[in-house]
Amino acid sequence: MSRLGRLVDVVGPRSEAWRRRRLLLTTIPAVLAIVAVKLAVGQLGWEFLKVSPLHTSVVAGALFIVGLLLAGTVSDYKESERLATEITAAMENIYREASYLAALHPELDLVRIADTLADVPHTFRDDLVHGTQHTIATVERLTEDFLQMERIGVSTTYINRLKQEQAAVIRSLLRAGYIQRIAFLPSAYTLVETIVVLLVILLLFTKVESRTTDAVILGVISLVFLYILRLLRLLDAPFRAERVGLDDISLFQIDAIHDRMHERLDRDARAEHEGEPTANP
Repeated sequence: MSRLGRLVDVVGPRSEAWRRRRLLLTTIPAVLAIVAVKLAVGQLGWEFLKVSPLHTSVVAGALFIVGLLLAGTVSDYKESERLATEITAAMENIYREASYLAALHPELDLVRIADTLADVPHTFRDDLVHGTQHTIATVERLTEDFLQMERIGVSTTYINRLKQEQAAVIRSLLRAGYIQRIAFLPSAYTLVETIVVLLVILLLFTKVESRTTDAVILGVISLVFLYILRLLRLLDAPFRAERVGLDDISLFQIDAIHDRMHERLDRDARAEHEGEPTANP
């Protein structure tokens, strides 16, 4: 195997492994800092607290509230995974119906419909970055095409079906924007963060056994709670314009719409140029 081949084999898996463990690896420095402070506190003899039922109560309370938040956030995350597929499926149905109608009514501007659908991936990513709603305006451009269908005599049944698909896309976009921008129970997040900070401070000045044992216990507890807090923040805003980690919702299906629209138009143009009937995709 060539040197370049070996390099690709090594870098690829490592890159994938980094994305999978990115959240954990970026949490470890904060945990190490807390452990270092704990060792310094022990060295200075500032551990003036003894283990008591209060410690257990604080840990149990934090775990309960974290579990409550995680359950609600995971529910929104699962819905977000479905939204990307539902948006793609609705746009596919719009194009397929429009393609069929264009075969019956050649005056229908199928190219304009395809261009509108192809613009959705770009505007959607722009909305994720800037918090705008340009994608909804893009989808609403289809209304002009529906009016054209009425003028050329397309059956109302077909137009209503297309309007339903358009409404489904807009509804999914609005829901995705809401999930992305609105936190689940913000006050509960603040409570959990406060409890975690108090728990870390409490354990910093608590003497359990030896200095090393105390540092390890605090390190493990800090890692668990800090990791969960960061995971909650990540799941609460699941869409990313640039997919950094594997936990971000993938938009590959929506991105593929752009290429598929133009590929189909090119194929239909070639078929028409060769005198063949245009296939309904």
